[in-house]
Amino acid sequence: MPPKEKFLYRKLYNYLFEIIKNNYNFKNFRLPSEADLSKSHSVSRITAKAAIQQLEREGLVYRVQGKGTFIANISQADIDRIEYMNAPTPEYKSTKCVGLILPDFRSKYVLDIMEGIQNEFARHDITLMIGTTNYDQLEEKRLIQSFISNKISGLIIYPVDGETYNNEILKLSMKNFPLVFIDRNLSGIKASFVHSDNYPAAYDLTSYLIENGHADIGLISLKSSNVSTIQERIAGHCDALSNHGLIINKKQILTELENYDSQWEEKITAFLTNNPELTAVIALNYDLSVKTYTVLKKMGKKVPGDISVASYDNLLDDETELLEVKPTCVHQSSKDIGANAAAQILRILQDPEWQPEDIKIPLRLILRESVRKLR
Repeated sequence: MPPKEKFLYRKLYNYLFEIIKNNYNFKNFRLPSEADLSKSHSVSRITAKAAIQQLEREGLVYRVQGKGTFIANISQADIDRIEYMNAPTPEYKSTKCVGLILPDFRSKYVLDIMEGIQNEFARHDITLMIGTTNYDQLEEKRLIQSFISNKISGLIIYPVDGETYNNEILKLSMKNFPLVFIDRNLSGIKASFVHSDNYPAAYDLTSYLIENGHADIGLISLKSSNVSTIQERIAGHCDALSNHGLIINKKQILTELENYDSQWEEKITAFLTNNPELTAVIALNYDLSVKTYTVLKKMGKKVPGDISVASYDNLLDDETELLEVKPTCVHQSSKDIGANAAAQILRILQDPEWQPEDIKIPLRLILRESVRKLR
């Protein structure tokens, strides 16, 4: 299509799309005919027909021979989908700048991921633009829009857990924008995903406790909802119980904790008090591990004499004042997660045809002194 004809085609398409947006709620709403469009917009019948055919391919209209073109039975979601598909592709900077969106700077796990990314990019002269969401999906949306307006070349994101996916992420995916998820996957979205290999580590940790004679094992976790990392760890724990012939007691699993909830200590205390039969407890992330040790100390419980504790991430170097024994834990290399996420973005920037990868970073079970052998 010649440039002038292409411009007129796009102008006419946009005109018809606006009519559809404003009238899709009206049943059997008829669009102007090809002849009328050709006359009113000074375009050829071929151009008018091409615009209508494109709308038909997109499922927005249907044609009835001899009667005309009508708006199909569609919803606002269909309108949004087509708008995203037709949105301008973001421009890339000639000097590479990559966006990094993290939940916060409070977690050692997150800070180590950031360090891994920074170290990798420093070797490739990549500028990093960083923002934090504080677990707020609206802030996540604002940051993405801000980064795109600054013409970033790619985005590494630790997604916020929400009831639905962030539309800005969907938009980037539809435009094949260089995108890498860390820690949390959004199923169905085209993007590389770098994360710990959670299921086997969770299975092995619970199995280790069972092999040491523990049958009543508590689990302390954030809400699982749509968070793939937490779901995998809980699944590994539950499968280990089942495969060792133990009953999964939902009362012994605490999964109602919000991120950095001020009531963490109160809720963990209540959980442990209401489950006095527990001989061991697993905390599913670094911050929950710290809080669990704090609660047990305040309750006057000795580890592992009164209760065994296994945790995620290595507390040994950072929380020594809490620990009277060296903790048994699952160690995850968050710096490796960051380095691999950065490497993925670099590969995508070098080769736009690069296909998304699911990269699992192995976890390591470190056996120390916080688990007591019962038999």
